[in-house]
Amino acid sequence: MLSMKRIFLILILFVYKNIIFAYKESKMCLNDECKRISFIMRSFMNFNVHPCDDFYRFACGNWSKISTFKKTNLINNEREMTKNTKLILNNIATKQHREKNKSTVLLNTVNMACRNKNAIIQFGSKMLVQLLNEIVRDWKINRKNKINIEYAIADIWRRYGIANLISPDIIPDEQNVSINRLAFNEIDLKFFHTSAILSKRTKQAIANTCLSMMKNILKNLINDAMNMSLILPEIFVNSKLAAIIDFEFNLFKVSSSFKNTPYNKSTIIKDLKIKDLLKMNFSFNWADYFLGLRIPSLSNSTFQILLINSGYFIYMDKILKSTPNSTIIAYLLWILVLNRIEFLDDKYNKIVEEERKQTFSRNKFCDTYILSEHLSGLDLIIGSLYANNILINRIKNECEQYVNTLVDTYLERVDRIKWLNKRKKAELVEKIKKLSFQIAYSKLILNQTWIDHHYEELIDGPLKISTSDPFFTMHSKITAWKMNNLVSSLTETVDIPLSPLSADASYSISKNRIQIGGANLRPPFFNINLPKAVNYGSFGTIVAHEIGHAFDSVGTMYDSNGIHKNNYSEKFFDNQQQCLIEQYNKFCYTSAESWETFCVDGEMTKNENFADNIGLSISFHAYRKHATNFDDNKTLPWLKQFSDEQIFFISFAQSFCLIPFNDNALHYAFLADEHAPYFVRILGSLMNNPQFSEIFHCPVGSKMNPSKKCIIL
Repeated sequence: MLSMKRIFLILILFVYKNIIFAYKESKMCLNDECKRISFIMRSFMNFNVHPCDDFYRFACGNWSKISTFKKTNLINNEREMTKNTKLILNNIATKQHREKNKSTVLLNTVNMACRNKNAIIQFGSKMLVQLLNEIVRDWKINRKNKINIEYAIADIWRRYGIANLISPDIIPDEQNVSINRLAFNEIDLKFFHTSAILSKRTKQAIANTCLSMMKNILKNLINDAMNMSLILPEIFVNSKLAAIIDFEFNLFKVSSSFKNTPYNKSTIIKDLKIKDLLKMNFSFNWADYFLGLRIPSLSNSTFQILLINSGYFIYMDKILKSTPNSTIIAYLLWILVLNRIEFLDDKYNKIVEEERKQTFSRNKFCDTYILSEHLSGLDLIIGSLYANNILINRIKNECEQYVNTLVDTYLERVDRIKWLNKRKKAELVEKIKKLSFQIAYSKLILNQTWIDHHYEELIDGPLKISTSDPFFTMHSKITAWKMNNLVSSLTETVDIPLSPLSADASYSISKNRIQIGGANLRPPFFNINLPKAVNYGSFGTIVAHEIGHAFDSVGTMYDSNGIHKNNYSEKFFDNQQQCLIEQYNKFCYTSAESWETFCVDGEMTKNENFADNIGLSISFHAYRKHATNFDDNKTLPWLKQFSDEQIFFISFAQSFCLIPFNDNALHYAFLADEHAPYFVRILGSLMNNPQFSEIFHCPVGSKMNPSKKCIIL
């Protein structure tokens, strides 16, 4: 028989175990989202890989096995984020028919026209044929092809928004961010573009694909024109297609894209007065080109512009001089046709599928068109509906608390940066304190009066869009509106807010401002119902990454007001960058498709790698700071064996999970993207992070804990 003392002890132990169990259960996140997300996170992981051997394969090893996406491209969580955003938009969009404001009516009108396949079949090619004839008349092209080529090159940009041999842009002035500058850059390639070149096809293979595409388009346009009793311009019908492609190839060879490297900043000619440019030894008639741009400021001979990659314009001048006018005219007409393909019926889009390496979907195109700042510019309308959602506002407020903690953590840890001197630390503190943030959206977008006024030219102005307009015509009006806004920004600086639908996260040097698009406030990057460790690992590192750009090799050349510092020179900073360059150069990947080995370009990716490393460190310390001050973190039910801090790093890694590459995507990821490939971004940042090695108990000398680290912060 048990003694009373033993019975009492057993009861004590029983009660204690139940208390511990109840406490653990109270720390468990058991809402539906936690159960679902923790199950997904666990499903991504490969427990046969030790985290100290390869954390990417440990955290993301089973991603491709459970994904339903086709393994044909770079596919990561951004696709899921876009899908989740559309689900919210669909719920909001159901209320649109009840809205009476003018901008929403405009949005619905364009959206319906885009999806009206019958009207597009009826009017699309007709409108294009008429447009080509209109251009030929306006350019006064005769049988001898005498034409003001310079005016035409400018006109096709000013009228239709198509950059071509010269790519104009309006950018903030380096010395006075309150004003904008007009810059001219090199050719915007149409045939020998990045994806075509990086496919490693030969020049002839690319040319053959383009020739086949152009012949089929021309054949269909001729047939459509005949059926409508219309005639295509003779210069377009009789154009020598091979000569057009060779013409662009010659320009491609003298562009920075040919070497697959960014332009050298020493080739930028700043503060170039119009009168001085006109005196330069160019056969190209810049005065006629400026007339075609129809920008009033260019009539002032002392107006200053920028020439970016100035060497290109010297070679362009020689190539134009040796090329027949008929080839240049035909090239300009063809790039207009290719620019308008999506606004024709689907038989034309099927023709270009092979060249563009993607299947065309009308609904998918319309989704992109309506939501895109670059295509339609109508994103602020549906964005205002998104921003007025109560849940979105709650999420926005929560995210702003994360941002405040991240900024405080940056300020606290500046003094720990060993490679910065006191002066530079003081400058950095000032810059961080002056940082402004736009999270999800600005308050301006909630102002319906402002939204309607912003689109007034399309609603009631000279470019008014009517329900009777074909979609082709609507797009032409929208393009004219966008170009008017762009040109006016040269003299009237208007701060257009970021759309709440944007998936962008960016740091503006000129404004010392960080913008985090609203799509980043949705799963998989942020979920209000998940533990803080998960959100700091994903959303926190995104924000901290962008703050890091404030003092990368470019950001550090600008002060807290966005003014360029001409006397900048910091050797100690260069040493830190060099460490990252040498380290990332060693990351390579061998394709299972071709057995070709690709290696990271540490120089090209150095600023993004810098921001990745510092962003991860800051976000982790921000999370640790929060966890110290608040006992509110919950354990994920399917990942109970991991500590909260380990969950932070797993969440960070899984925000970069992706499906295996094909060779085209590999070429782009390694050779053209200023970001390192996703698996490198995970491995590089973690290998340099001492807290990661400590938390996962990685021995010194293991792959994930090398003895030599590039510790930025």
